[in-house]
Amino acid sequence: MKKIILTESQTQKLVTKIISERYPMDDKFQADVECDFLYRGVKFKGNDITDIYRIQFPITFDIDVEYRSFGINGISIYDFQGPEEIEAEITYNTPGSDEYMEDLLTLRLDWSNMVNANVDERLGYFGIGQDIEIELTNDDQGNVIVRSINLNINGF
Repeated sequence: MKKIILTESQTQKLVTKIISERYPMDDKFQADVECDFLYRGVKFKGNDITDIYRIQFPITFDIDVEYRSFGINGISIYDFQGPEEIEAEITYNTPGSDEYMEDLLTLRLDWSNMVNANVDERLGYFGIGQDIEIELTNDDQGNVIVRSINLNINGF
């Protein structure tokens, strides 16, 4: 058997992580998700987008269990909340040039109106999946905006 020696601060971090994984704070659950972007046909500064790099951020959500005398009747997953604004690195090309340009794209997220929660029973647990998709579009002025936030959940 091997022994591991931890400093006091390392021990405190480990204990905090174990407790937070086991007991959600404020009755909210949290998942760190990786975000992919759907941007087919979307223009950035009037140019075709070639890539938007994946980013990671936390999402909080509620889980309610509906109990009956015979057992559990249902599990609801709702009230998804995440950052109000995200930044993603974007690559695009300009007409007549073989060079790719890079820029930062800032997107506002409205978690109360943009979330599409798709049921995915393959998750193997009750909660949300670790991969989400943000679908983009252009507004009337040609700015890139968020059309929807698509995530997978498993409840019953």
